[in-house]
Amino acid sequence: MVIGKTKIASFAIMVMLLLSIACGGGSDESTAATPSSSSVASTDTTASSETSTTVAEDSAAAEETSAAEEDFSDVPDGTMIEGGAIILGGVKYGGVVNGYGEEPQYGGVAVFSHRRDLPSSDPMFSGTISLHNVGGAMWGRGNLLRVKRENNFEIEGYLAQSWEVSNDSKTWDFKLHPNILWHDGTPFTADDIVFWVNLASNPPEGRRTATWSVTLFGDLVSVEALDKLTVRFVLDKPSPNWPEALSTRGSVLTHPKHLTQPELDAGNARVQPNQHNWVSVGPYKFESYDKGAVVKVRRNADYFEKDSEGRTLPFMDGIDFPIMRDYGAMVSAFRARRLDGTSRGAGFGVLPPHVEAIERDLGDQAWFGRVLYVGWGQSPNTLKAPWDDINLRKALSLFVDRQKISMLSLGGASVPGAIWTPGSGWANQDVPTWPGMNPATKEEDRAAGIKLLKDGGWYGMKTELLCRDLYLYLCEAFDAQMRDAGFDNFLKMTDVNQLAELQASGDYTMLFQSNTGAMPSSKRGAFCSHTCNPRYSNHDDPKVDDLFDQVIATADPVARNSMLQELERYMMHPDEMVYRDSWFHEVITLAYRDRIKGVPVPHMNVHDNTDHATTWIDSSIPR
Repeated sequence: MVIGKTKIASFAIMVMLLLSIACGGGSDESTAATPSSSSVASTDTTASSETSTTVAEDSAAAEETSAAEEDFSDVPDGTMIEGGAIILGGVKYGGVVNGYGEEPQYGGVAVFSHRRDLPSSDPMFSGTISLHNVGGAMWGRGNLLRVKRENNFEIEGYLAQSWEVSNDSKTWDFKLHPNILWHDGTPFTADDIVFWVNLASNPPEGRRTATWSVTLFGDLVSVEALDKLTVRFVLDKPSPNWPEALSTRGSVLTHPKHLTQPELDAGNARVQPNQHNWVSVGPYKFESYDKGAVVKVRRNADYFEKDSEGRTLPFMDGIDFPIMRDYGAMVSAFRARRLDGTSRGAGFGVLPPHVEAIERDLGDQAWFGRVLYVGWGQSPNTLKAPWDDINLRKALSLFVDRQKISMLSLGGASVPGAIWTPGSGWANQDVPTWPGMNPATKEEDRAAGIKLLKDGGWYGMKTELLCRDLYLYLCEAFDAQMRDAGFDNFLKMTDVNQLAELQASGDYTMLFQSNTGAMPSSKRGAFCSHTCNPRYSNHDDPKVDDLFDQVIATADPVARNSMLQELERYMMHPDEMVYRDSWFHEVITLAYRDRIKGVPVPHMNVHDNTDHATTWIDSSIPR
């Protein structure tokens, strides 16, 4: 079946997966206004990312072939097939893999593993999938807007059923769905939006601003409720791409005014959602949390959303999330049919050898979805010596053997990439040929890196890498590279909360972190200068801020892509500033039982599509 009703985001990429992966297997009106006219969008309206796409002209052959026999080797990169999957280098990413087009069934409780205990309950300060994998079911993916389930490169309405933007792209009016209730039955209104914005961007004493507030509200002049269902945002500069920022994963409604304000009045400035029983507006309600064992959520019978056919959501009665910190235990439990789905997040993607083992054990009783996940790399603190020296940063970037890190830590499950999702219109297509990235010039690049280290007197230098505990498998591989380059490196492990505080204080030498996996405008706060975001940035370069300002203010998609490519090159190319480095983008494979259907597998971030509102269980298939 041809998909041609909306403009699909392009993904023109030459995916360089190693053999192990191959074996392991509404309206078309844009939300972005032109300078001369206003635009109106409804829930069915999408803001397309700045890319073009190749739409499959004929998928009849694919429909006649079983999933096991599908062959996409001759399908052009960037083709989006029925169900929303995108073909890259002959590999299918994202989309509805199982149950597409079937009549959903109601009922049943799914069992999806979760990789650790909840590190916090507040998405204002924690963006980890260790929170959002569970939290997404309770608060939904997004606030006023969200990324589309079957095409994560486009934006659609969520709590907002329509919106209008002024001719100058400064004033945005959002009309809420009229029947949204908080989980406790209290009506959701525009006042809740205003309260949430002020709590995030201008909190009371004793509470810091939300981590993502710079990205979302850095240019905000005012926010007001025009009536119970209409909220107006006024920005200080033209921002035709602002809906992208509204899709950032942290910007979810988890602080109901009627429950949070009394806590603030009582002096509890740091009130978190778990203190009011996780009351939110998503498809599932919190039922229980047995620390170290399981988190349970159950169907919200008053959920406002319906699917494209008018069916009430969600379909399932609930989800149990057993906490399984050990990757091997998770794989064993899935093979033993005790899980319906595996965990999301780094360190828990099913590796190629285990995909093969699951296929041997379960055959067609299991299916797999692949996510072209975030990029990984080191982020030196360039605000302090010695990493303020560009030659030191360049030396390390040239020396790192990215292919070796990928094989050691991921079994080769990665593709070359820098900031933006590889192959998108946002990304430089020549990243795989950059110095340090190109396997063909690796020995030459490594030799050049060593020469820079010795010439600068850095060979043998003591340094420290700050690494989150869950990323040990990646950091160990990088630590070996550091030692091969002559560094006397100390690997400092920490949990996600301490890492966030150390990063915010600037008390670190170098840290290991991810790059993007989201819409460009939503990443401003992650990459802008220290002046722009003092709690997150590792540099203070105004040129980066200027480039982001241009990206946000530019409505022309071609010009915008060019700016994004310039930004990516400026920040990461070894001949430029190397404020951050990138090794590759990780490919995460999710495993599900055949009875689990309708799951929209994310395209570029496992944080997307965590609400499971459209996921359903086929009762005719036993666990």
